[in-house]
Amino acid sequence: SLPPPPPPSPPPEPLSPPPPSLPPPRPSPPPPPIPPPPPISPGSSLLTHVTLSLSPATDPAAVRRALAWLLPGVAGIVVAPPLDVAITVASDSLLSLSDVLGLARGGGLTAFLTEVLGTPFSVVSDIMVNAVMADAPSPPPSPLPHTASSPPPPQTPPGFSAPPAAPAADVPPLPPALPPLPPPSSITAPSLRVVQRNVPANIAFEGQNVGVGDLAKWMPPGAGSCAVEAATAPSILIGEPAAATFTFASTGLHSLCYAFAFRASDGLHPLSPFQHIQTSYVSVIDVEGASPHNTAVGCTSTLTITGSGFASLSAAETLECDFEGVGVTTARVLNDRTLACETAAGGVASTTTRLSLRVGSFLGLLLLPAFRYYDSSLTVVSSSSPDGGNYRSTSQITFQGFFGAADASDVRCRFGADLDSDAPGNVSADGTVAICAKPRFPDARRAQLGAYAILLALNGQCFVPTGRSFVAHNAIVTGISQWVAPASQSVPLVIGGRGFPYPGLSGAMCAFRSASSIGSATTMLRPITTLSPTALSIQSPATGLARQWEVSCLLDGVEPAPAAASPMLFTEYELSNVSLLSLEPAGGPVDTPLVLVITGSNFVDFGLKCRVGTETADAELLDSTRVRCRVPAAATPAVGTVVVQLSVGGGAPGSWVADAL
Repeated sequence: SLPPPPPPSPPPEPLSPPPPSLPPPRPSPPPPPIPPPPPISPGSSLLTHVTLSLSPATDPAAVRRALAWLLPGVAGIVVAPPLDVAITVASDSLLSLSDVLGLARGGGLTAFLTEVLGTPFSVVSDIMVNAVMADAPSPPPSPLPHTASSPPPPQTPPGFSAPPAAPAADVPPLPPALPPLPPPSSITAPSLRVVQRNVPANIAFEGQNVGVGDLAKWMPPGAGSCAVEAATAPSILIGEPAAATFTFASTGLHSLCYAFAFRASDGLHPLSPFQHIQTSYVSVIDVEGASPHNTAVGCTSTLTITGSGFASLSAAETLECDFEGVGVTTARVLNDRTLACETAAGGVASTTTRLSLRVGSFLGLLLLPAFRYYDSSLTVVSSSSPDGGNYRSTSQITFQGFFGAADASDVRCRFGADLDSDAPGNVSADGTVAICAKPRFPDARRAQLGAYAILLALNGQCFVPTGRSFVAHNAIVTGISQWVAPASQSVPLVIGGRGFPYPGLSGAMCAFRSASSIGSATTMLRPITTLSPTALSIQSPATGLARQWEVSCLLDGVEPAPAAASPMLFTEYELSNVSLLSLEPAGGPVDTPLVLVITGSNFVDFGLKCRVGTETADAELLDSTRVRCRVPAAATPAVGTVVVQLSVGGGAPGSWVADAL
């Protein structure tokens, strides 16, 4: 059955009188011009000017839309053709000011505009932050497409009053509409990429929702946030597959920070904040060099590669040294600054190859353009010098002979079975002279003195016999037999000590170096004759000038032997200046001790002695003109006249004054 009809409506109320006519609406004023940036003051928004080169056909609105899509959440973007783009970055923007500046300075903005608009762009001047904007940040633009303004709400017709509002229903309010969720996104590649420090590297990315317009940057080791200033400048992905170029200033394992642009989602989603992707890394290394530069045929050498950032290579699947055309060996990480690998077997004499470091499929880095294999059997040693030295010395050993055409950059010697040079030597350009360093033998070898066979390695590792030996000793000089002698006559001197190599080493000598201002400073060398392990014989300099010398003995011809008393002094005097004039008394009994006074000139005391006949006695210097002698009773009494003589040098040969009384 049909429902009953509704009750009749009440009669309408009488209409109110119409209001007076309204004036016509005023035309809308034109929008005010954009004010210039205010002077710098504390605030939260920064105006950044990026000066670009825009072609005449470029649509400024298209540039602004592209930048607004790329840089969501900034306070504003103004494009003023032909050369200026102003970007206001708010404190709550998704991208920081450093990110925007990094994109501009790193070429990311121009690369993106070229990719999206198809018109080449370039930065023609520096990017600068030139003003601080208002304290309150502007709200970010809506990520939704721009639409026309909504129509105004309906107006009550003139002469009618608005109907009374209906009573509010007891219904809970609807929740606000949620923004659309971003689509699932992920990065699957690269998991690890190896690059060189300060060398631009193009890196391609793979994953869900990875595409053109995404942003990427890399955090250095130890950084805990994608906002760190030390991160690389963000780059914009372009091309197919999507890739970006980065330059790394520091070594080590860098992790990825990535922002998805969702370009394929028709603008429904804004650029995501940077996300720390802890499954994607870049290993940044710096290689300084590799040694040795060669190896002997049939000898396996260990190659050392120096640099930094190598600890980050531990995660690499393969790490190899490639000896081009010869073979490949496995490299290993010793520490953050050192890699090592063995040389490849199979090289023949005079083979030269290129040596490269290969890290997986990412990096092939040339280490040495010329790595050489040489024939060690061609090495011939004809002589070596010195023949020996103190076991603690660190002198150089020089070999004469023929050492081939090897690139000998790390020449080393081995003494005996296990004492190797601790510093590299070299080979002369003509290959006839080789030099290596003798290491300081440990104190445990003090009792193991004598001859050590010498082996030579032109690359520091492939040792071959030389047929030469090195005599190690532990000698010490204790003194000199006489410490004065006439300057005009060379006299034999005996140097005492212990541990002298006997019968002696070639080139052994003693050096006399002037130690006073008397005369000109000079050095005189005298060869050594080794009398025994405790005695050496040399001749005095006899330069003809009175002076004092410091004496040192070079038992190997190179390094002075240690002395118990240093410096060891020796004095030469001018004997011709000394003269005898008179004697008092002029005689005495033969069987009675006598006290004689000799008068003369220029007396000096270098060990005064007087001789009466055949009897020698000590003398005492009274002053430069008088000497007193005490003469014992003659052992064989004899009557007659005897000669009285004076020695100013301890009675040594050549020290007796020519005058006699």
